[in-house]
Amino acid sequence: MPRMRPLRIALLFLFTLTLHAQSIDTKAVDALMLRTLKDWKIPGAAIAIVKDDRIVYVQGYGTKDAGGSDKVTADTLFQIASTSKAFTSTALAILASEGKLSFDDPVREHLDYFHLSDDCADANVTLRDIVSHRTGVSRHDELWDNSPFSREEVVRR
Repeated sequence: MPRMRPLRIALLFLFTLTLHAQSIDTKAVDALMLRTLKDWKIPGAAIAIVKDDRIVYVQGYGTKDAGGSDKVTADTLFQIASTSKAFTSTALAILASEGKLSFDDPVREHLDYFHLSDDCADANVTLRDIVSHRTGVSRHDELWDNSPFSREEVVRR
């Protein structure tokens, strides 16, 4: 067993180096975020740093509203506007590349409560139509923005 001690020390040393290489200079991140908020005149923001599918740092900065006192936290919800379209399309593309769906699948194959008022369009609308905004359905932004409706209810309406 005495010969195992150098191995243990070497493994501990390598483990420490690995942890150190993956560490984040949180003070530098915080300084960068605070400078960015000031330079861009942003009241608040939150960040998450992800490495290898694991959150390694998460922090909120500033306030939710200009001049407000409600602090931004790691759990503060933000509207992300049209960037959700890119996330959704990317997620669908990943699922399509894995063979789990096709962009030419009828929407109702994956969302059974989705219906359009026009029978022909309803029968033929595909995932590709939805992500290409070629269904003819108007935006209905105010239906979901700050409404009490669930996502399913918004889609049904």
